[in-house]
Amino acid sequence: MLQMTQQQSKTKKVERLMDLPRSEKGIRIYLPDDAELEDGSNFINFYHLDGMYSYCKTEKGGLIHLSGLTPLVEYKDGYKMKEPDDTTK
Repeated sequence: MLQMTQQQSKTKKVERLMDLPRSEKGIRIYLPDDAELEDGSNFINFYHLDGMYSYCKTEKGGLIHLSGLTPLVEYKDGYKMKEPDDTTK
């Protein structure tokens, strides 16, 4: 199994949730503009992957598991879930 050095992992471009490093404090992930969470949270904190799904908590403490393939873009103090491409037009 290949291992990245710390410097390589810091410079690795994040395109999907699975590209994020494990975090004890949580990495903030914002929802797409038109999305809502049932508990009214505005963002999710990512902690780590467990297989192909993540261990995340909403800002209000709810547990949520996002796919490791969730596309992300850099946004504010974290990342934002990328809007799906609209191919119907």
